[in-house]
Amino acid sequence: NFDNNKDGVLFPDRHDGQYVLLHRPMVGSPADYLIEVAVAEDLGGPWTNLGGALGSVPCSECEESWVGAGSVPIALGDGRYLVIYHTGNRLADGDRVYQLDAAIFDLNRLDAADPTAVVTHRLDRIMLPETSWEIDAPTPDSVGNVVFACGSYEYGEHIYIVYGGGDTYILAARVERRALIDAVERHPV
Repeated sequence: NFDNNKDGVLFPDRHDGQYVLLHRPMVGSPADYLIEVAVAEDLGGPWTNLGGALGSVPCSECEESWVGAGSVPIALGDGRYLVIYHTGNRLADGDRVYQLDAAIFDLNRLDAADPTAVVTHRLDRIMLPETSWEIDAPTPDSVGNVVFACGSYEYGEHIYIVYGGGDTYILAARVERRALIDAVERHPV
C-alpha cells in the first residue's frame, strides 16, 4: 500500500536487477506500523510491495511504539547493508521520544513469502536524545526528545549519521564503523 506512506529510502544498489525500497505505510495504529520492503524493475514503477520486514520492539514504559526508515542503507558487501532507522515512542504522559536503531539487512535473503527473513541482526537504542538540541523543542510546532536520521555516510573508518534533533536542528554524530557493525552483529533477530 503506497497511500498514506512515509519514510521511503532506496538501497544504493540494485539487487538481482531490481530497485529495493524501504518504506512505512501508515495503516492501523502506530504500533502496527512496519518498515516494509518493495521492489521494482524501474524507478518509475510499478512497485511490488513484499510486506513488513521490521517492526518496533515493545517498550515497557511506553503506551505505543512505531518504526520508520531513516537514512539510505550503507553497503557492507555481499548483499548486506547497515540500515539506520528510527523508533518513535509515546510515553504514558503523552510525550514522545524518538530514538535511532540499527539493523543489518541481507538482500540475498529477500523472500516475498517472508519479508522478515531479510533482517539478520538488529540493535535498538543506538542513540537517544541527550543534548539540549535534541531534547528541547524551541518553537511551538517542533517536537522535543527527537533524534531522527536524515542521512548517513562513511568517511575513513567512521560512519557519520546526519540527523534531526528536537525536530528543529540538523546535527551529526560520528561512530567507528567497525564498532557499530560489531555491536549490531552481536544481536541476531
